[in-house]
Amino acid sequence: MIMYVLRRKRKRNGRAVQDRTYTGRYRLEGQGQVQTVALGVTDKRVAAEKLKAIVNQAERERAGLVLPEREVSAAQRPLLDHLADFIRKHKSQGHNRQYVEHLENRNERLFAECGWRLVRDVTPESFDAWRSQQKAMGAKTQNEYLAAISGLLKWLASRELIARNPLARVGRVDARGKERVKRRAISPEQFQRLLDVAGERRVVYLTAALTCLRRGALYALQWSDVFLDGDIPRIELPARLAKNRTEQTVHLHLDVIDELRNLRPADVKPRARVFAGLLPRTCNKVFKQHLIAAGIPFVDSRGHKFDFHALRHTACTWGGATGAGGSILQAFTGHKTPSQVARYVHADHMPVAGIVAKLPRFELSGTHIGTQKRVRSGQNLSQVVTLEESTGTTENDLVAPESRLAHKKTVGLVTNGQASPRGFEPLFPG
Repeated sequence: MIMYVLRRKRKRNGRAVQDRTYTGRYRLEGQGQVQTVALGVTDKRVAAEKLKAIVNQAERERAGLVLPEREVSAAQRPLLDHLADFIRKHKSQGHNRQYVEHLENRNERLFAECGWRLVRDVTPESFDAWRSQQKAMGAKTQNEYLAAISGLLKWLASRELIARNPLARVGRVDARGKERVKRRAISPEQFQRLLDVAGERRVVYLTAALTCLRRGALYALQWSDVFLDGDIPRIELPARLAKNRTEQTVHLHLDVIDELRNLRPADVKPRARVFAGLLPRTCNKVFKQHLIAAGIPFVDSRGHKFDFHALRHTACTWGGATGAGGSILQAFTGHKTPSQVARYVHADHMPVAGIVAKLPRFELSGTHIGTQKRVRSGQNLSQVVTLEESTGTTENDLVAPESRLAHKKTVGLVTNGQASPRGFEPLFPG
């Protein structure tokens, strides 16, 4: 073990100057790095005693005999004070204002309703008891409350103010199939009807449905982010407008390019909002009026809603219907993970019927019931029951004259107990 005190020397104005107060340095057995602590005293013997007390405390903490002083101090501090520091940190990092407000409000509600005043009051049992009483709260919202308090506790653990997150083993509620708000996508034909009645807001709806941008990003979009005159017309979405705080290049559809060019004023100011006066912070009231005029229900018979955010669902679904997938579709939608993309792509708009139509066809004339006979190889092979035997109608009567020849080539026949070598010819080559 290393332990000693010294008065450090520093250079000031090119001269070596010795500190008035002592500094202590120590390293416990098995530690790799020497710890330096300011002792703040001018007497060497007092400094040595103070360093000895610090080393004794460090050894006891390391042995698990006492809690670290930071944890002891944090345990005595109200949770509301810790939350204030946590919120201050988020604000200083420039996080979304609404997100920070939700974070603060959800934690304050948990503190009040769970009776949490200090860190030691936070237990899995008390949280589970609170969660079981939230009959009117959706599964997704319950998970957001868990994420809010877990974020605070993880931050305290990262600063070594608590040993661990006490809610680390509390599981999330399975929200699949329990969504309170279920959105849907609409077809291109329905969207065309919406554009026909949208008036000056047509450019907003068109941009939303063909760029996959969120309403918040569209609201704050500036002309300095839009490039219409280069070789590749695009929107360079800054990280501050993206939900995952990542810059994104948004390629523009030809219709969007034309509409934005018509919207752009001749004396455009780079910092001016693109959709100023066309996209308020809350736009569902006017949006509902346009839906009514277009004959599109706001809530359909299944209870699925089509609000402004559902334009993003529509964009993601149309993107998926093009056949794009994986990282390409994810780049278009701007989602962080493939699982997020899956929640926005609605299967009822996928061209599944087209896939089924391309599957091979099979000859199903006749019946197999009671017609199996054993051939020489020992395998069971169905006898062909001719149409004449079963219905009195010949095969050729049911097949168009121009296709009878091809039809005969693809029908498997049994001659003397053996299958014809022609058999079934696959529709897919190779």
